[in-house]
Amino acid sequence: MNGTVISGDIINSQKLSKDKLTEIINRLNEWFETLVQSAQYQYYFFRGDGFQLYSPTSKRVFEVAIALRLIVRACGSDVRLSIAEGPIEQLKRPLATSTGWAFVHSGKGLDQMKPFALRYQKYGTELCPHFELNIQLIDHLVGETTVKQAKALYYYVSRQADDHYQLAELLGTSRVNATKLLNLGNYQFIERFLELSKETHLK
Repeated sequence: MNGTVISGDIINSQKLSKDKLTEIINRLNEWFETLVQSAQYQYYFFRGDGFQLYSPTSKRVFEVAIALRLIVRACGSDVRLSIAEGPIEQLKRPLATSTGWAFVHSGKGLDQMKPFALRYQKYGTELCPHFELNIQLIDHLVGETTVKQAKALYYYVSRQADDHYQLAELLGTSRVNATKLLNLGNYQFIERFLELSKETHLK
């Protein structure tokens, strides 16, 4: 069977305070639990600053990955994410004992992605150069977001806010300011990228 695995580690976690690292882990855990309740996701944390997330489908992989990145950006930090889609040999609980191409290459991707913080691989295929460039551009845009912009974008990307009025309520601000934060965070480009990522992007 096939599946999608996202491996991540918090950048420069050793420089974060214990309270800040705990805050980030708690925020990520909340998002993971939301995913687990809505679909067949599994996850685990390792080394205190790393994690893996498994999904049986790749349908929302970039949406989930960008939301994960925004969660950490909203905490004033950042995270590297390596995505691999391909064969799963054994899917076990705990997830750390699972095996297969997707698990191996997702983990190895973390060591091969500098200077970028977002990487995608698919078994037996080669990325279209145009789409690979799109990934790098989105990586850059998300990496430039401020704490407030990242929080607004997270609510929007994770579908917790259906419109700018609901987003304003979640942020405790005005609709005008909520829209401004989305615009400054380049939400139109992120939204378009997510649309494109659902189409054919592999050779």
